[in-house]
Amino acid sequence: MKALRKNSVNARDTELVEIPRPNPGYGEVLVKVMVAGLCGTDLRYYNTDEGRTKLRAPLIIGHEGSGIVVERGEGVTDINVGDRVVCQTTFDDCKRCEYCLSGAHHMCMNRTSLGSKVDGFFAQYVVCKAERIHKLPDSVSFEEGAMVEPLSCCVHAVLERSSLKPMDTCIIFGPGQTGLMCAQLARMAGARVILIGTGNSRKRLEVAAQLGFKERLIFDADDIGQYVMNITDAVGADVIIECSGSSQALAMSFQLVKKQGEILLVSASTESRVNLWDHVVLREVTIVGTLSAQPITWKTSIEILQQKRINVLSLVSARFELEDWEEAFRIGSTREVQKVLLYPNGMV
Repeated sequence: MKALRKNSVNARDTELVEIPRPNPGYGEVLVKVMVAGLCGTDLRYYNTDEGRTKLRAPLIIGHEGSGIVVERGEGVTDINVGDRVVCQTTFDDCKRCEYCLSGAHHMCMNRTSLGSKVDGFFAQYVVCKAERIHKLPDSVSFEEGAMVEPLSCCVHAVLERSSLKPMDTCIIFGPGQTGLMCAQLARMAGARVILIGTGNSRKRLEVAAQLGFKERLIFDADDIGQYVMNITDAVGADVIIECSGSSQALAMSFQLVKKQGEILLVSASTESRVNLWDHVVLREVTIVGTLSAQPITWKTSIEILQQKRINVLSLVSARFELEDWEEAFRIGSTREVQKVLLYPNGMV
């Protein structure tokens, strides 16, 4: 089979190879990959040396995807050949720590994940644990299925980790695919949503406009502070969702959030320097972190797609067959696109 393999943890050391098709073991299934999503994590593994601490190489990267079950290993009874499926990022965990026992498998210290420790979706076939599989309804396409993983991260952030409630004023920094999925979920939850981008993200803000978001501000052009104070009677925003990874955005978040408000960190800069005394102590601002998603979150995300409550396909900017992976990675590394999809077995 064809597979995109990271040969080492060094930047760029990636190639399209022909390797034997894997066989599913006990409790596993073999999935024919129909669509795979290119994530910022994949791009960092390719463009930088971040993989030195996070990757087991050589390895097939990619942790977002959908496909069809083509083979079952022994012990699998509730998944059938021909099922249309997606698979959780977590491949395995210890099943006995406090996180696993509470359902927060994504926090397990011994967790292994597709695309970083175990071969992932950038191949024609991938082996998945049957217990991590979720079936796709017929009304959810393979392309939408490939978006379930990033959507689940946003659902976990906005609907599970955040305190967001109807009528809240919610500011979202970063109108990329994550920011726009969070924005749609916040609107679904009944909040007033204000999107903030930079001058370099005008095309992304145009997508936001197409999705019906009327309040869109430019970080380095509009008087954001004055705007937010005007619409909130000088109180500030209830919830701020930081999706840009910008230290400037985080600093502004503390200026815009109200007393006893909340800042949800979906992405965060390692260069941030915040005066915790002035903001967290004196103003009782709550900082909430969020990572990946729980198994139950995947079910919720599929239901949201099935009910057509948000639009993820509008975020897809480019589609490539696996043979054209270099161009896909080049395009994906620019700020001109949202989501890039790969088709290991040809376009569907």
